[in-house]
Amino acid sequence: MTFPSLRTLAAITTLATMSLPALARDAVTIADLAPKESVFVVGVDDSKAMWDAFDKTGFKSIWDDPTFKKWFEKHSKEAMDNFASELESLGLTLDDLKRPTGPMGLAAWLTGGEEKRNGPDQPPAFIVMADYADDAPEMDEKILAALEKAESKKSVELKEKDHDGVTVHTIRFPADKEARPENDADMDAPGGGLDYPEMHYARVAGALVLSSEIAGIERAIDRLNGDDMPSISDAPEFNDARKQLGETQGYAVALMAPLMKWVKSDAQNMGEGGMEQMLVGMTGALGLDDLRAAGMGLRFDTDHAMMEQSYALLAGRKTGLVALFDAPTMAFDPPPFVSADATSILMMQFNFAGVIPLANQVVAAMPEDMQAMMAQQVSAATMLLGPVLANLGPELCVISNLLRPLNVNSEQQVWAMKMRDANALQQAIAGVMPMTGFESRDFQGNQIWSPAAGGMMPADSVSIGMGFGWMFVGPVKGVEDLLRQGGAADNAKLADEKTFKNATKPLDNKGIAYGFYKIAPALDWYEWYSKNIDKVLAAQAEEAFGNEPPADDEERQWREDAKKSMMDGVPSWMRDPPPMEVIRKFMGDSVLEFKSSADGFEGRTMTLKPGG
Repeated sequence: MTFPSLRTLAAITTLATMSLPALARDAVTIADLAPKESVFVVGVDDSKAMWDAFDKTGFKSIWDDPTFKKWFEKHSKEAMDNFASELESLGLTLDDLKRPTGPMGLAAWLTGGEEKRNGPDQPPAFIVMADYADDAPEMDEKILAALEKAESKKSVELKEKDHDGVTVHTIRFPADKEARPENDADMDAPGGGLDYPEMHYARVAGALVLSSEIAGIERAIDRLNGDDMPSISDAPEFNDARKQLGETQGYAVALMAPLMKWVKSDAQNMGEGGMEQMLVGMTGALGLDDLRAAGMGLRFDTDHAMMEQSYALLAGRKTGLVALFDAPTMAFDPPPFVSADATSILMMQFNFAGVIPLANQVVAAMPEDMQAMMAQQVSAATMLLGPVLANLGPELCVISNLLRPLNVNSEQQVWAMKMRDANALQQAIAGVMPMTGFESRDFQGNQIWSPAAGGMMPADSVSIGMGFGWMFVGPVKGVEDLLRQGGAADNAKLADEKTFKNATKPLDNKGIAYGFYKIAPALDWYEWYSKNIDKVLAAQAEEAFGNEPPADDEERQWREDAKKSMMDGVPSWMRDPPPMEVIRKFMGDSVLEFKSSADGFEGRTMTLKPGG
């Protein structure tokens, strides 16, 4: 049996990792099995409830649509045939794979301690569990039959032992990597790129469990048999992150303190000086040492959305890079220059004036032999950009639009930053721009800086505009459109658009960042892009070549070969878009909001039902 077959075995017991669930308090969950030193946990506490909610959404309607199924089967045939072949080699079929009905999940923890590097010979330890309830004996029988078949082919060696009345099956892989089948070193294959010498599998009542460590599987058996023992569910950082995520049907949590501790110890073990030592000092200056946990939650079929994703970032203190994003609350009120045709908008607040001081703190944390050189670079940046950054923000908008008729340059994105002191900022820009080859011009009473004709940059590539108390950075056409929109009182505004108002109704409107994303133009662009991908790639290649003619025949041939290689690498499904009319019918727009809290930051993204 090859290692792709072992991936199949892992898939049988790790269907939990495909989704992320309302708490089933009486059941043993992955959080109960994960050791307290875990650094990453993905969990579904009630998989049946999650699947039931998913089945009520437009995602299920899309999946069940005959035209979408036909498209999916067309582009997944080779992969599905290979998967079916792997299953067949184990004596299994696709029908043998059933969904878990109870808790499921994965947890990982670092090994080796602070004194020993967690290198290729010491990959992270993990445990995977999936509760199949009444289907567990049948699933267990099929897994064991597949393992025995693998052993008969001498692909693995099996050993058994008893622990607390439960049979533990130890799966040992060939020690000689050269003797392994061709695909055995795949990075995503258990025992492959991560090189686990063995894994351990057991069934405890309705739960199937797989772990890379014998201690991990024995600990899980004890807990599933009713013993009380410490776990990640006792860790305050883990519980605080889950609390901040709110009600979820699934979650993923990363514990930052042990992760950063390992990063530092790993760097210190790589020797004195160099980039490794710089990393140790920079984590504190950037505020990473103050992070406690980061998490994401998932819920299907909420009151307002098909799917709602929640986010949490816990910080003991908001320092360094994190502090630049901390700001007072604001309302989601797009400025008048954002037209109703905008395809998306992101509004947030950012402390531009804090960038230079943070850069100085980072330099001060570097090894002494690196400080002088980096300090010179920061000093030069301060002279050029210090006055600019000091007079920007904190309000920031990123506006996207789609120019029609669609072409390779249709995607337009402009960054708009509020000006604190327009006169001071204009003087600062006027002092910097001539050095970059930009020249100033008037546009409807406002000012635009763009590359001079005949310069190193194409004249229409990027520009800086100033007007209505804002500075705009983006493609010339995009900047001009925003200035034009801002100067016309009768132009349709996004803030007044019915779809925007409907989409943002569920928001609390007490955040520090917001977003709105229209699904219809995004699908229009994806469909055009897929059908014209060779044009897009050719344009990207020309841009990468600097839009300059080749110097000789050799360079011309090299360019043609490079473009051909890019185009040949495009998979078939990217040239054949899915049936967009189906997605348009069952999916709505998306909105997001982020808030600052006493414990850090929290946010959510909602994929809305059609019609808002």
